[in-house]
Amino acid sequence: MSIAKILVPVRGDGKGENVLAHAAAVARRHNAHVEAVHCRARPQDLIPHGVFVPQSLRKQLEAQAVELANVEEASLQGLFRELMGRLGLDIVETGVPPRDRPTASWFEEQGKQMDVIRSHGRLADLVAVAKPDRDRNLGLNTLKAALFHTGRPVLVCPPTSAPDTLGQRIAIAWNGSSQAARAVALTLPLIQAAKEVVV
Repeated sequence: MSIAKILVPVRGDGKGENVLAHAAAVARRHNAHVEAVHCRARPQDLIPHGVFVPQSLRKQLEAQAVELANVEEASLQGLFRELMGRLGLDIVETGVPPRDRPTASWFEEQGKQMDVIRSHGRLADLVAVAKPDRDRNLGLNTLKAALFHTGRPVLVCPPTSAPDTLGQRIAIAWNGSSQAARAVALTLPLIQAAKEVVV
């Protein structure tokens, strides 16, 4: 059992670079693959509900939403490629990523971010998200989706830079519950790779 795939949902809120840096630090220790998933809102979801919008205006708004999403997507993907180069992760475009080195890929899916995290997170070994910013009301739903809908371990990344020693010292809060046992079982690859574990 090992950490093979780390899911990182990215939004374009300025926190993605830090979360990707944390995920890359874990990936380098385990020769894992970082999958950055950008959730693209559906144009129809951006039109207010309960408000009459003429069909011609609706089409115009949807076309503008697609155009803006394309620009945002291209910008985020460019930043992702640049960052992966700086962090030393090879980008894999297609196929199964190799396990002899850390790699990364970019994936885009349309829909609500919570649904995207739920479906992709269940297929990952670890989900990395930013620590929520309560002042700006950002990231809480992402964290909840990762914690309560994936069944996978979640790495909550603080706004500080990722240390090179990330994962070398691990603390386990053990209370004998089934939740604590599940958390330990799911994170055994991280625990086994640590230099020090404190219970």
